[in-house]
Amino acid sequence: MTRLAKILRKVVLVGDWAVGKTSLVRRFVTDEFDDKYITTIGMKVTKKSLAVTYGREQVELTMMIWDLLGQKEYQRVQDRGFKGANGCIAVSDVTRPESLKSLKDYWIPALIKTTGPVPVVFFANKVDLQDQVRFGYKELGDLEKSYSIAGGDASHPQSFLTSAKSGLGVEDGFASLAHYLLYAEPASYEERVVEAERAIQAFTDPKKALDAIMVDFVNHFYYEQTAAGILQDASQKIGLDLRKPSNEMLHKFVRELAAIESRYGRPADFVARNLDRRVRMLSALG
Repeated sequence: MTRLAKILRKVVLVGDWAVGKTSLVRRFVTDEFDDKYITTIGMKVTKKSLAVTYGREQVELTMMIWDLLGQKEYQRVQDRGFKGANGCIAVSDVTRPESLKSLKDYWIPALIKTTGPVPVVFFANKVDLQDQVRFGYKELGDLEKSYSIAGGDASHPQSFLTSAKSGLGVEDGFASLAHYLLYAEPASYEERVVEAERAIQAFTDPKKALDAIMVDFVNHFYYEQTAAGILQDASQKIGLDLRKPSNEMLHKFVRELAAIESRYGRPADFVARNLDRRVRMLSALG
């Protein structure tokens, strides 16, 4: 077979907090599982290449896998992560039926609003917790009917019961999405342009303020993948809790971001403007 040019596709993982998205990515990319849950600030990007049969050809498909923050309050971060996505892994937790409902009511509509129709493959994760399983293929099938994928063939299913701990279904699920990424009609979208300056808004909700600050940092740091990792490191360094960000910790966070920008050689006036803008975002918090 003649090898085609390499193909790159952006994939986003969506789903509620603690359904196992980060562990699923780790299992797929490194074939390892860590029981310790790692808080994902904003987004974490990894990549994996695999060989996919496309017609009679063999294609090397590289997935850029974006693990997005699982709290619904951080909509700006999520919208930014959705932009340019070619496909999606939608993850629920079989021990929490509300996480499946959340895919239907929030995550998939939010994704499609930004991307238009893209292939969606469903993972119902944590099936290794056998005594706690609350739903299965029937419920996944009901959701799948609402988001069927044009293209490909029936030998590549759209729903999978998975375990990041044992590896069950993980490789097969990503392989199925890879198939659909090649055969489904890609959605058209505008390439994002980094804004020179965002409109200033004072936030009364700490989570919405943190959401805006994280996006503002990524917008002005130029390199999105690097920025996402820096945000995670910065939050862990100061002990910022995404679930309950306090006013005091948010002010500490913006000062830490300013220090990081300085360490990366950003001009002093650039750092000062960014710090001032982010402090003004927090002004309504008191």
